[in-house]
Amino acid sequence: MKIFKSTLALFMALLMVFALVGCSDKDPADNNTNKGAGGFKETEIVLDECKVVVVGAEQIVDYDEKPAVRLWYDITNTSEDSNYANWLFFVSATQDGYDLDETTADFEMTVEEEPNSYRKLRPGVTIRAVYEFVFKEDGGAISVNISNFEDEENATTISLDPKNLPGKPKSEFKLAKVDDPKWMGDIKSEGTYNSFGEVYEIKIEKFELTKNFSGEDLIRVYYDFKNTGSETTSFNMTFIAEAYQDGASLESGYPEEEVSEDQNGTVEIAPGESIKVAYSYELISDSVVEIDVTDLDGGGVGVIYDING
Repeated sequence: MKIFKSTLALFMALLMVFALVGCSDKDPADNNTNKGAGGFKETEIVLDECKVVVVGAEQIVDYDEKPAVRLWYDITNTSEDSNYANWLFFVSATQDGYDLDETTADFEMTVEEEPNSYRKLRPGVTIRAVYEFVFKEDGGAISVNISNFEDEENATTISLDPKNLPGKPKSEFKLAKVDDPKWMGDIKSEGTYNSFGEVYEIKIEKFELTKNFSGEDLIRVYYDFKNTGSETTSFNMTFIAEAYQDGASLESGYPEEEVSEDQNGTVEIAPGESIKVAYSYELISDSVVEIDVTDLDGGGVGVIYDING
């Protein structure tokens, strides 16, 4: 009986050892792909109009529930003009000889850097953005190719092991604060705007802070537009009215509480008529806001608002 009990105790102990070994094999970070981060080196790529630094890569799930890779990178606009981040360079990815399709993350896996590649950057400004593409989990190495536009043959290639991705960036990123932006120069809050040979009058009147449906901060800007052209037109068909904070453009916002001017952007007015229009933008910091309406000749109007008072 004692021998039986001893044998049973030994058998149970062995079962516990095997169970612990089995559990240790199932790293809770396996699906987070942070493994392998210790051997990852950030890669800096200097191109004609920008500098790109690849700072991480992790596995995610896209909107179609497919496995995807999120590539993290910091991009600096080194050109002399403001430009959209994703227009400054070309990126593609291949695996096993096939091009990988760009995708977007599942809603629950989105990050605040998602829209940054679509922001316009002032010269010298750096922002962190992501590029996401589907891949095969059981496939070979992923080649990420980064180059100037129309020069894909001279791309810099970064190889990623799909089974050992480095994970998210180790360091946090924060857009450098700019309290005294100079990009617009000595620009006025009212004047003329040249659009395809027609000249219109515009004035940036005022701003107010409001909220969107999610409770996030917006700035609503009021414009006074006079059609001094020869054809019927609307504010949205005539102007490119942009807003910036810290050298990065702001996305359009949709206020929870509307005013009548919010609806006037698409209202067409005849030559000689005027209309007041309001347009809202999503704030990304507490820095001053540049409102910049630039015409085709490089002129236009603009104003800087201190949203803190």
